[in-house]
Amino acid sequence: MLTRLSIRNVVLIDKLDLDFSSGLAVLTGETGAGKSILLDSLGLAIGHRAEARMLRKGTDVASAVAVFDVPADSAARAILKEGAEPPSGKWADLSVLVPVRDFKARHASTMLTFDAVV
Repeated sequence: MLTRLSIRNVVLIDKLDLDFSSGLAVLTGETGAGKSILLDSLGLAIGHRAEARMLRKGTDVASAVAVFDVPADSAARAILKEGAEPPSGKWADLSVLVPVRDFKARHASTMLTFDAVV
């Protein structure tokens, strides 16, 4: 479950930290309010392609960080076990997954998971 989304320098957003409590979260607003920017930022955090047009005007670096709660019995944990090893080497220690995405106007973006470049 997504528990937090942090966005820096993406389109119109300078700095935004959203905390999601358990239960249903709904994004509403008028056309142009920024709902798509939030969803695009979540996409960036989980690995979607970054484009220079997504950088806030006047900035060189942007980032998106998503924090996910990963319950022990979730299918996500089983999938993760197939592809990566957490820093501790123990999956029992993993209760939170934090993909971090930084990107720059003229350079390749960087994706981090488990404190390692992906």
